[in-house]
Amino acid sequence: LENAKQYFSTLQKAWDEGDLASLREFTTPEMFATIQQDLAGRTDTTNQTDVVTINAQLIGIETADAHYFCSVQFSGMIREQQGAPAGAPCCSRIMPLN
Repeated sequence: LENAKQYFSTLQKAWDEGDLASLREFTTPEMFATIQQDLAGRTDTTNQTDVVTINAQLIGIETADAHYFCSVQFSGMIREQQGAPAGAPCCSRIMPLN
């Protein structure tokens, strides 16, 4: 789960920076296409997110084509504007385990 938390922070940083190469590395082709469209429509080129706290809970494991996939639910606090109060992210990710 420590790796999952690191991936969350890495993906958030890649989103903030508009780093398509990093986003492609950690997402499915379908998710990447959605993210790419979202980034293309982003009017503010600067995005800043501070991951204040992050927790990860394993909620399931699946196997497919000799790969293991885990479903991880994240909770915690992020700050999207400098000086603003931290808010809670709510999301689940399915991440490959190698």
